Amino acid sequence: MRTLEELIAAANCNTNFEITSANFPGADHAIFSDQLEVIDFGTGLGIQEVVKIIKGRGFRPATIFEGFDFAARNPEAQRESNIVIPEEFSIRGVNVVLFFGADFNHGRLVDLTFSDTWCSKIYDKVGLLHTPCKIRDKFLVSRI
Repeated sequence: MRTLEELIAAANCNTNFEITSANFPGADHAIFSDQLEVIDFGTGLGIQEVVKIIKGRGFRPATIFEGFDFAARNPEAQRESNIVIPEEFSIRGVNVVLFFGADFNHGRLVDLTFSDTWCSKIYDKVGLLHTPCKIRDKFLVSRI
């Protein structure tokens, strides 16, 4: 099995410096599936909603390992639309989700963005009307 850093190199994407084995412990022992699918719900949904729906349909969120493997084998997919791994990760106490997308030079990138849980905490903290973040991207999942 390859390390996360080896998969990142194989995917050949500009990758956020926070995406390392140190920040994603256990990624080196991740499940690998060849039954990955990209699902488009066609509307903005929060991560919690997406996870509930996909599990009800017999899927699970793809692992970070599967995400980089998918990016290496399907380099054009992320240029068409951002592809999100529908799972929250905590980096330095901040909940984030990982996505594969295109950068401004039409290259490929892998980055982190705030999850709806993080947005909820901020809205609550500053006393604003609670409006969870909605992600309008496609989601990488695997058959259970």
